[in-house]
Amino acid sequence: MRKILINLIITASIICSVSCDDYGQFEEELYEKQIYIVSNSENIFDVICDVGNEDIIHNIAIACSGSQLLDEDLTVTLEEDTILLPKYNYSNYEVNYEKYAKAVPESYYHFPSLSMVLNAGNERAHYKMPFEFPIENLEKLSPDSIYFLPLAIKEVSEYVKKPDKFNALARIYLKNKYAETSQASIYTVKGFSQAEGENQSSLNSQKTLLPLSANSVRMYRGIYDPAQKDLTVDIVNSNAIRITVNGDNTLSLEPYNEETAKIKVEQLPPPQDEPGFLYTNTFEQAPDKYVPGMLNQRFLLYYRY
Repeated sequence: MRKILINLIITASIICSVSCDDYGQFEEELYEKQIYIVSNSENIFDVICDVGNEDIIHNIAIACSGSQLLDEDLTVTLEEDTILLPKYNYSNYEVNYEKYAKAVPESYYHFPSLSMVLNAGNERAHYKMPFEFPIENLEKLSPDSIYFLPLAIKEVSEYVKKPDKFNALARIYLKNKYAETSQASIYTVKGFSQAEGENQSSLNSQKTLLPLSANSVRMYRGIYDPAQKDLTVDIVNSNAIRITVNGDNTLSLEPYNEETAKIKVEQLPPPQDEPGFLYTNTFEQAPDKYVPGMLNQRFLLYYRY
């Protein structure tokens, strides 16, 4: 097997800011009180799960239309939806079954209760129904698959369910300190590679990282970075590498899935005759010199595959 030596600096800049989700409101008021799950025009809403955060509580937003506050308490009960996920898969992928989105296994999450009370006179626009998604179960989700919680309003004690918004798909996204799946986490790649028996060549490209756990991400070997839509199991097994950031910011590199990997990864020590060698298999994070509030993150990698 031909071996390739890799020296890489993988860098990303992160703006430190606070953001919030906004699913929008109806522009025209509905005077009949109707109960619905808050979602976008496709009946989908996002749930961002931080695998580096000990808080495992997430929420489903329930709302009531109408021009006035509720004049009496009402109880809303949810159940699993069976309509939207098959429609989503067929409309997006037709018979390409390998690409189909998946329902999160029921054993992975827990609703303390599938019923909640919407209190009369409460001025909140949305009522939050909590559910728990333990981190150890989030880490079981593949970064290559789309996951949903299919939900529907089973019944309401007063008023009616909104016909076109009584069900929704909660899309589960993962994030950690280094990457996220709700948007591309693109790092700049600079470094060198040297195939066995060949001269050293420079590398200058971009690479997408995906979160796996609180302190680990996935990347592909060298500058290889296939589009998510083109992925196959064989591509992942032949090219994917797991990077783990240890407590002292050193890095550990290994094949993404040891059981099915078709790639061998050897982490290398710095050359003894180069005391200023940059690629020390460590992680660095520092404020940007020019942009306030921006952090530069760097993975300094030295390995062979």
